[in-house]
Amino acid sequence: MWSPDGSRIAFYKCINCEAGGGNAEIYIIDIDTSGGIREERITNNPVWDGISDWSPDGSKILFQSEWTID
Repeated sequence: MWSPDGSRIAFYKCINCEAGGGNAEIYIIDIDTSGGIREERITNNPVWDGISDWSPDGSKILFQSEWTID
């Protein structure tokens, strides 16, 4: 999903799907024409996380997670 200003892409990818798992993490790709493309992982937990939307100013990401608190 593109950020509101079009400079970043937020996406999720499965970390362990090839092993039969279901752990997806959220990443951001910063599209910087002067220095190339930089990928940053922004979640790190053992459950599925998925993208919902960017905040209107592009400073936050609303996401869904299967994380539970016991």
